[in-house]
Amino acid sequence: MGWFFRRFTHLQRGNQWFVAKNYERAIKHYLRHADAVPDEAATAYAKIGHCYLNINTIKEPINVAGGALKLVFQGDRASAEQYYRRALEVNPNHFAALKGLADVLSNKADEWRDVAERAIAVQSDYLLLLELGDFYRTVRKEYPQAYEFYKRANEHRPRDKDAYRKLGYICRKLNRLEEAKEWSVRLRELEKDRG
Repeated sequence: MGWFFRRFTHLQRGNQWFVAKNYERAIKHYLRHADAVPDEAATAYAKIGHCYLNINTIKEPINVAGGALKLVFQGDRASAEQYYRRALEVNPNHFAALKGLADVLSNKADEWRDVAERAIAVQSDYLLLLELGDFYRTVRKEYPQAYEFYKRANEHRPRDKDAYRKLGYICRKLNRLEEAKEWSVRLRELEKDRG
């Protein structure tokens, strides 16, 4: 009974500190959870990655853009990436770790594409589907692949306008003008329904 209580407490305490935005304390509890319950280490490491993305590494505002702007927040992306990768060593199909790693990698990198595709193979995610469509459309200029990801995004969330717009655009690029018109009509109907 004591083991069950300890295991639950570390994860719960980490979550409480995360919500309270005390990421250093949350990290300590997640590490304890990973040590206490190795079967759930991937989840703990992914949560640590989230902590590092949210932790503010800037103590004082920094002038950027020739002093025109002040940078006041910056997460520790390198540490976040390290823990997402650590989570994936434990469980290569851990969705939160895959999605987190995709968030910290450059969306123009082939590794980003591979990680994002692995993530949606585990669990469909509307934004990742759109981002993959954008990747194939803008970076690779592979319009049929872009179409497939936009179509899947539309099927995943049929009431969201972005997928309709992107499908119309990509159909014009593919010279499927009738289908492009259909997507435009559907978008107008959707906008009218929300009216």
